[in-house]
Amino acid sequence: MNNDKGQWWLMGQFGLLLLLALAGVLQANTLPLLPWTTTAGAIMALIGGCLLLVSGRNLGRSLTALPKPKDDAVLVQTGLYGIVRHPIYFSILLAAIGWSLWRASWLALFMTVVLYVFFDRKATREEIWLREKFPQYDAYAKRVKKLIP
Repeated sequence: MNNDKGQWWLMGQFGLLLLLALAGVLQANTLPLLPWTTTAGAIMALIGGCLLLVSGRNLGRSLTALPKPKDDAVLVQTGLYGIVRHPIYFSILLAAIGWSLWRASWLALFMTVVLYVFFDRKATREEIWLREKFPQYDAYAKRVKKLIP
């Protein structure tokens, strides 16, 4: 399989998400948390999931699972994309933190940090393609934070 559209990045993302999910299941209740922390984690995970749906909807026809933009993509700078340049990654990270707290798993929390580093690198590669496609991307990147609002 080639990587001309970022296929390897996508496979890496799914692999990390699977490891994160497994960490929360197989290695739960290892963080000493306050009783309300698991509830807060579940709420964070739910909010992350909702933001993920809104982010995808904001992209509309430009949405793709691959990091390279579609040929007919438009640069979306409104909605959640007016707050953070990669709201899908932010949403997944928020859900991952929530999952880690809900499951009280230090290993899942560690995997969330790994996922953050991965998303930062993936977004950097994605932005190279976005800058090639959209001349106005530099101005957008100066106005809007990358991964965390």
